[in-house]
Amino acid sequence: VKLDLDRAEDTIVVPSDAVVDRDDIQIVYIVEDDRAVERQVQTGLDTGDRVQIVSGISEGDKVIVEGQQYVSHGVTVKVVRGE
Repeated sequence: VKLDLDRAEDTIVVPSDAVVDRDDIQIVYIVEDDRAVERQVQTGLDTGDRVQIVSGISEGDKVIVEGQQYVSHGVTVKVVRGE
């Protein structure tokens, strides 16, 4: 049995649910100055529950991982639980 494994180091990984597909464009919302900011991202490896972000956001960006389907660019958001 041969098993091919993919491995990525020094990469950004977010929950798969944080990535919103809109018109074949992948979007992640981040929080800047208490506002939702839409960022187009390019994804890489996907484990099903986590996905690699190749470009579009940076390390340290606060990614919205709950309720992202209900926000839009520029709306005021309140972080209720941050990790």
